[in-house]
Amino acid sequence: MICGAGLNDNESHKSEATHGEGIYVNHSTGFNPEEDMGGATLREISMFVNTNTFYYIPVFKRMKDIGSKISFNFSCFIFPSFYFANRKMWLWAIIYAFVSVLFNLPASVMIMAESGVFTENMLNFIYENQGVIETLQSICGWGSWLTRLLLCLFANWIYFKFALKNLKRIKMHSRNESLNLNIVAAVGGVKPLNIIIITLITLSFSLISMVGITMFLNVMAVA
Repeated sequence: MICGAGLNDNESHKSEATHGEGIYVNHSTGFNPEEDMGGATLREISMFVNTNTFYYIPVFKRMKDIGSKISFNFSCFIFPSFYFANRKMWLWAIIYAFVSVLFNLPASVMIMAESGVFTENMLNFIYENQGVIETLQSICGWGSWLTRLLLCLFANWIYFKFALKNLKRIKMHSRNESLNLNIVAAVGGVKPLNIIIITLITLSFSLISMVGITMFLNVMAVA
């Protein structure tokens, strides 16, 4: 029950919340559900976000009011590609998956060398350039942490813009002023199955990178 709202008032909004409008859809919470957030109302954004609105709506409101782009999203810091995929931001999910594989290349080379999957000539080339590879490994390690930090600081702003863009698109193609809840639910909210999909995509990138590394080392070893 929302603090400050009577039992009858809470029941009157119960049906609205079940349609994905979250908990910030009435004035009792201090938010105006019809406030324009930049092309979509607060109520519409709450419908789009669907889950965890108690966290996102105040953050989005602050971003709109003071123009801030920075906040902290711990989930995105720990699992960036999982976060973006779960929230259906596929472009960002795939970009990070690709970048994370690139950052792991130097470490992957050393792991593969120690596991004995390379030929003797390839191993000789690796050990001759071990200092360079270890330096790259250190740089990529710091690059990975910096990328995670930047994404976690801007993830909520990225999601806010993603919500606005999609809501505007839905409105543009809508024949009436009211949003189609089925379309909003399909485009917004979360989809945990996407985590499995992005994992498979990342593994595919890793496999391709391993094949590429092997081919590169084979060429360099005989050069």
